[in-house]
Order: sequence, then C-alpha cells, then structure tokens
Amino acid sequence: MKKIGIIVAMPAEAKCFQLAEIPNQKLLKIEKNIYLYISGIGYDSSAAAAKILIKKGVDGLISWGIAGGINNSVQTGDIIIPETIQNNKEIYYTTSKWRRNIMSHFHTTPYTVLSGKIICIEEILGSSAEKIELYNKTGAQAVDMESAAIAKIANEKKIEFISMRVILDDLNLNLPTLLTENIDGFGKINIRKFIKSYKYSSFTFSEISSLVKKYVKAQRMLKEIYKEFKKESFFFINNF
Repeated sequence: MKKIGIIVAMPAEAKCFQLAEIPNQKLLKIEKNIYLYISGIGYDSSAAAAKILIKKGVDGLISWGIAGGINNSVQTGDIIIPETIQNNKEIYYTTSKWRRNIMSHFHTTPYTVLSGKIICIEEILGSSAEKIELYNKTGAQAVDMESAAIAKIANEKKIEFISMRVILDDLNLNLPTLLTENIDGFGKINIRKFIKSYKYSSFTFSEISSLVKKYVKAQRMLKEIYKEFKKESFFFINNF
C-alpha cells in the first residue's frame, strides 16, 4: 500500500474530511497512509507543503479543493480532474492511469465531471471579463492557485500526481473585491474590515448571498467526492 498526500489551501476545503481539528500547516493523518496538509493560498505555500509530504515518504500527491470556472460550459458544483496543469508557459501532466480510473467511475455517477486543463494564477480573478480573457488565451476550463506548484514538485520527484477540484465561481459570477481583499492566506475573512468595506461597495446583498449559495454547493460536492474516493479506494495508487 502506498502513501498519499493531500494538499488543500484553506481549512474550509478540508471540512469534507470530517476531522476533529484542522490546524494550518500541520501534517495530519486522515487514515492509514493518507495524509493531509493545509498549505495556505498560493504557489509558494503549496510547493512547501508538497516538499513536506514528500519528506514523509508519500508516493502520490493530490491537489484538492475549489477552483474558478473560466469556460461558459463550466458550472458551480462541476468536478474537474484535469489532464494538464499550466503555469505561465510550463505545462504539467497528471498521472493518466490514476486520473482515468477516477474519471471512469465518476462518469457512472450523476455528477458532472470534466477533464481538460487548469491554469494557475497568482491573484484571484474577480470579474467575468478577466475570466473570459484568460480562457481565450489558454483554453483552460478552470483556475486555481496551487496545482502547478504541487505538479512541479511531483514531476521533479517523479511521483504520482492528480488535481481534484470543484468549481465554486463560474464564468458569470463576479467575485466582490470586498471579499477578496479581506481574506488572509488561509481564506479567513476579517469580519471588521469586511463590514467596513461593504459600506462603500457596489455589490448588493443578493450578489453576496448568491456567492454563499455557490460556496455551500461546492462544499457539499467536496464531501460527495471524498465519499466516492473512499468507497472506490481511489486514494490507493497500487489498486490501479
């Protein structure tokens, strides 16, 4: 049996694992040979997490969590298991056999599952216009801020790698700057600053409410994916 390391940027993305505690930047054991690390948002944080898990002796890495949709066919709650991860001009391939087995299973479920490409970005894309521009340049289905770093380390160390993401914000959702500017490196909102910013924001309560509903939907899907992974033993590479 091989060891798997799961990297998530924010504690909220790890709630699906139903752990009693989810401390940041601590090596957590979900069950035998399955480890979790809350890295923090971004390239450097996730690269550091990948290196820590490799020192632990993992044989495969999973980039896990939410992503933003930039293709108009991608909707909130859709699952994306990309074939490739792009970072600027660098392209990394996910482990094809591992990915294909997972894809084959999810095609038998009622969930929408996509492949294609995730492109990694340095800053959150807030507007639909920015998402459209990036899609036109890259042809990617979605964006995140961590998968490229994890893929790079996995590639260098010649270990298995996949990315498992759920779409939170689709192409038509504009993320309010009052949210993106008032979160820390682990996705925690500074409530005081958020309320102060809201007074001067053009975003309405209904728009924020819509985002919350999408967030809840994405979280629910992460829980369903985890259940399927456990049931089908997708955390164990040697099963394939």
